[in-house]
Amino acid sequence: MDNANIKIKTAMDNPATAKGSGKSILIVDDDPESRWLLEHLMVSQGYEVRSTDFAEGAMRLLFNFTPDVVLMDIRLPGMNGLQLTRIIRLTSPAKVPIVAVSAGDAEFAVQEAYEAGCDGYIAKPVDAQTFAATVGGYIEG
Repeated sequence: MDNANIKIKTAMDNPATAKGSGKSILIVDDDPESRWLLEHLMVSQGYEVRSTDFAEGAMRLLFNFTPDVVLMDIRLPGMNGLQLTRIIRLTSPAKVPIVAVSAGDAEFAVQEAYEAGCDGYIAKPVDAQTFAATVGGYIEG
């Protein structure tokens, strides 16, 4: 796991006028296609995006970086997203919004996410038309 996929992406086309200008997002998702889609949707709105494919990579990033929101897949290899959420809530002085982004919207999965400390839940597959605005709502409060 030392070769974790950790990336940083920013909007290159006029970021000063983009909606998310100056705001950052951490995406934690082990599925490369899902991670790419989430990155693309958020970067296209002007957000700086850092991403990783496993919990330990997220902890490394969070050591020196406080995002405006964390988009957390629940099903991760090794430590899952709910366990990572609990650790973030126990160790981070900042109350960063954490939004579970996971397949299925079964009532128990949503409840588990909130009990672990998530501030929201977005079911996959995400709606590309509304996703960035939904995430922006968590950033703006």
